[in-house]
Amino acid sequence: MEEPIRHAVLFYDGESGMCNQLGSTLLHLHQAGHLHYAPLQRQLAQACR
Repeated sequence: MEEPIRHAVLFYDGESGMCNQLGSTLLHLHQAGHLHYAPLQRQLAQACR
């Protein structure tokens, strides 16, 4: 069984270069490490629907 998500997750379109760049930039700027990002095409995003 997977552990529950304990961080904010930003879902983005993994096929979009702009979304990929924005996600990388946000993670770089967010120093505390409480923000994570995952593409909509991954199982995590599908499970959250």
